[in-house]
Amino acid sequence: MHRENVPLNALRAFEAAGRKCSFAAAAAELHVTPAAISHHIKALEDFVGTPLFTRKHRAIELTDAGKQFLEPLTQSFLAIEESTMRIKNVHRDGPLRVRVAACIASKWLLPRLNLLHQAHPNINLEVTVSSEIFEFRYSEMDALIRLRKGDFTGMQVEPFLTEEVAAVCSPEFLRRHGPVKGPEDLLRLPLIHDDNLKVIPTFPNWQTWLGAAGVDAPDSLPGHRFDSSSMALDAALAGRGIALARSALAARDLQLGNLLRICDFTYPVTHDYFLVYPNSTPKQKQLETLQAWLQLEARQTQASWSQMPVHGTAPANAPVPAYD
Repeated sequence: MHRENVPLNALRAFEAAGRKCSFAAAAAELHVTPAAISHHIKALEDFVGTPLFTRKHRAIELTDAGKQFLEPLTQSFLAIEESTMRIKNVHRDGPLRVRVAACIASKWLLPRLNLLHQAHPNINLEVTVSSEIFEFRYSEMDALIRLRKGDFTGMQVEPFLTEEVAAVCSPEFLRRHGPVKGPEDLLRLPLIHDDNLKVIPTFPNWQTWLGAAGVDAPDSLPGHRFDSSSMALDAALAGRGIALARSALAARDLQLGNLLRICDFTYPVTHDYFLVYPNSTPKQKQLETLQAWLQLEARQTQASWSQMPVHGTAPANAPVPAYD
């Protein structure tokens, strides 16, 4: 039987471009230039004898033939990748490698790793901290923890933690600047701005949060600005002002009394944290155990948050930090 010399590199370029609806995004995924993607796709169109994309100004669209071709090709690549990873990992007894964004790693996951080890000593977790967006299916990570679901075809995508946003400050700050009787009092106090919240549209800035609390806030509010949620919380811990705290990130410091909630209003958000991992993996049982543990810890975090008292003044037994 004669076998056609199908251009495999061109197939991979077409699948990435079709899935992303972008030559540039496909080029970034495959670490080549957009010109190389365009060249591969033109060669594939010549090979199959029909256009696969309609080229428009700064955009591409799959033709009917391209749409029919893409789905089975995507499934075939996924099957190849899963088979390859099974062979690669079948004799591997290394740690469970999980990639986590920096904020949730430092403020929520890492302080709880001793609890994971106590509950499941057979799970050796290796955490890689990174906020970089990346294509999971070409990574050697066993799992990924991320905010927002995203597009992870062929993966298990399991939610485990939902957040709220509330106003917090250090006890020492409240001693110096209190009392705080309600959200309207915050307009006269130093505020800390978390510009990282802009990444997720459903997270509020101060104007949005105050407006939802019934306070008419000006378009511009002074204060310290940070592009990291954990840095904004650290600034609040240092007594620099009042921060909008994400419940998962602030829960531990609230429990320890290092931070105080100062208004009873909280702003719910609609994005969850997700654990993402392949449908087929030799570490399936470990990942399912990790998922169950994450859900348990998340429920405890949310219960603790809902029971957290609201302070208008600093309690007498609140810790006093060494810094100003």
